[in-house]
Amino acid sequence: MKIKKKSIILCIIILALVISNVFFLKLYIREQRILKNALIPSLVNDYFTNKKNVVNYLIQKENYSVNFELESGGINPYNLYFKTLEEYDIFRMKNSNKKDVPVVFQNPFYPNGCESASAVMLLNYIGIDITLSNFIDNYLEKNSVYESDGERYGPDPSLTYAGDPASNNRGWGAFEPVVARSITKVLEAYQKDREFNLLLSEYDCKPLYFLAAENYPVIIWVTIDYQEANEIYNWRSYDGKYTYTYPKNSHTIVLTGMDKDYYYINDPLKNTKNVKVPKEQLEKSFDSMGRQFISLKHIDINFY
Repeated sequence: MKIKKKSIILCIIILALVISNVFFLKLYIREQRILKNALIPSLVNDYFTNKKNVVNYLIQKENYSVNFELESGGINPYNLYFKTLEEYDIFRMKNSNKKDVPVVFQNPFYPNGCESASAVMLLNYIGIDITLSNFIDNYLEKNSVYESDGERYGPDPSLTYAGDPASNNRGWGAFEPVVARSITKVLEAYQKDREFNLLLSEYDCKPLYFLAAENYPVIIWVTIDYQEANEIYNWRSYDGKYTYTYPKNSHTIVLTGMDKDYYYINDPLKNTKNVKVPKEQLEKSFDSMGRQFISLKHIDINFY
């Protein structure tokens, strides 16, 4: 009888342990999800969290309907209708040939100058003969990042480039508005500002799929290995009042086209045109970086 009683007690203890482990496992998984969901908005700084809700803006294929119209205000600029998503895919593929964008290699002189190299590719593509060194020295606004008393201090990467793009370990980077302002200065200096409009994610936060079908190349923010951004740097403003975050392994490239399975890019770290990257992989990387993009549209051409 005593043995049976001990067995019952042992079973109860084991059951309690199993239940508690399951509870804590579920709690752990929940906390991990919360952490991941909280991390992505922090990667792109306060400036970008105030844009359109990029999560809700994700285009789900199952939501496409018969007679689908493009997303721009419900207006279809092609005056065409597509009975199925497959018809729409075929049309976009025919209008997404790879663009012949000159490659600008950032190394060896600018190991952290990918944003500038990508901007110069775009400018060279539209006929502006500017070098990478000229762009960085004369058009890119930069401010230093330094350490003091165990704290790192630096600028808002939405306002100026953080660090030195010519340094191996003292160059962090910049977000879309910084590069956009630099490109605008170049357009004005070369008297091209009345010929081209600047297209920015700040005003139209599109999925990568739509950008790749444009008739012009697009600068996009991803990571060096084209994976999702999942770690951040932190530094404080010079006056210590604010904390800025910047994604580790942040990288900027030029999107030149797509086909059924791949996107094509010019990567400033790879001295080769139209490198192909699996679609889903690059989309996740682009989304995790806040869907930042810049492109130039000739004002006389009716692109959408």
